[in-house]
Amino acid sequence: MTFKPATLGALETMLRKRGVVTLGVVGDANHKAKKFSYHLGANDLAPGASSASLPRDKAGLSNAASAIDIGKAGGTIAGLRSMSLWLVGECLAGAPDAGDIREIIFSADGQRVDRWDGRNGLPGVVREGPGQGDNSHRTHTHVSFFRDSEARDKLSLFRRYFEEGTVKVTLIKGEDWTPTRNQATGKSNGVLRAVPDRAAPIVATVELGEVIRSIAEVKSGSGNWRLTKRDGRAVYMLRSDWTPKKQGGDPAVDAALGAYIDRLGA
Repeated sequence: MTFKPATLGALETMLRKRGVVTLGVVGDANHKAKKFSYHLGANDLAPGASSASLPRDKAGLSNAASAIDIGKAGGTIAGLRSMSLWLVGECLAGAPDAGDIREIIFSADGQRVDRWDGRNGLPGVVREGPGQGDNSHRTHTHVSFFRDSEARDKLSLFRRYFEEGTVKVTLIKGEDWTPTRNQATGKSNGVLRAVPDRAAPIVATVELGEVIRSIAEVKSGSGNWRLTKRDGRAVYMLRSDWTPKKQGGDPAVDAALGAYIDRLGA
C-alpha cells in the first residue's frame, strides 16, 4: 500500500505553515484506478507505469508516494501561479536544490495547462498546451520527485521561495508600532500574517496598545509591509494597520542592524 514518506510529510507541514494549501501526497481512488501516477507507490502501479520507467525512478522504486499537489498560496490562486512560475524558473536555471524534481504541472494564466519536464535532467523543458495535464491543474499545481530522492530533504527549494521569491527587504529599519483601531468594530486592526499577502493566514492578533517592534521594510506585490518575529518565526505587518510610536524609527537600532548585515557580507 502506498505511504507518505517523511520528507514529503515535512514539506506539507512547512507549506501549510507558510500559508499554502496542500491537496495531498498519496493518490486517491482516481489515481489508484489509473495506476500510473507519482502519487502511488510500487504496489499500486501497473507494470510499466510511466512514473516508474526512468532510470532514477526504477532505482528508487518503493511503496512511497513521490509527488505533492498544492493549491492556493497566501489565500489566492494568483499566489499559487507566482509560486509555480518561480519553481519552474529555478528548475530551468538548474538550481542545485531543484535537481530531484521530476515534473511540475501548472497553469500560468488559469487557462492553459503546461508541464516542466525534467526527464532528461536539468535544465529540462517546458512542454506547453494540450496533453500536459488535465484542467484541474488550472487551480492546483502538481510537483513530482524522482523516486531515488525519497529520503532526501525536500524543504530547501521551497524555503528559498519564501525567502527570495516574493519578499524583498528594501530597508533595514527598527520601529515600534501599535495597532490602529477598526472604526466599525472598535477592535484592533493589528494582525500578523505568515506571508506578506492580505489573504494569507493570520498568525496572531495584537491587542490595542501592545507595542510590536519591526526590523525591516518589505516590498511585496500586495502592499507596504513590515517584518517582525512572533514565537520564533518571521511574520508580516501591513503598514496601514499600524501607527508608529516614533516617527522616523530608531536610528540607533538601524545602525546596529546595518552593521550586523555588513559583517554577514564580509
